[in-house]
Amino acid sequence: EMCIRDSLIANSDFIYVYLPKDVSESILMEVFGKSTVSELVPEEGIPFLETEGNTRVRNVIDNLRKERGGAYQQVKVLVHTSSQTGAVLRELLVEDCKNPQHEFSYVHFLSHLHRMVLNRMQTI
Repeated sequence: EMCIRDSLIANSDFIYVYLPKDVSESILMEVFGKSTVSELVPEEGIPFLETEGNTRVRNVIDNLRKERGGAYQQVKVLVHTSSQTGAVLRELLVEDCKNPQHEFSYVHFLSHLHRMVLNRMQTI
């Protein structure tokens, strides 16, 4: 069984559903109504099917949109079968390193913010 949450990559424009190149035919049929990855069209996103797997995937995507303030992002399917998919993924993934324009890396910023909240809570 595929973990849906681990297969989603989202930014402010799109929600990508990432499928490994060895995704099973049963998952493809259950979620997309297709038997092979070559039948998938990335821009078509997730079809509306009356299957449990399809409903689960669409519900996770809807919840992700709600967590982001109800903003609509188009869904695209990425199948790891080509170097183009790798290029898209590399573009989406950002290394957490200290940016010269910022005082902290993301992790250090969260730690700093956590300490500030704790200090504030102690003074109340």
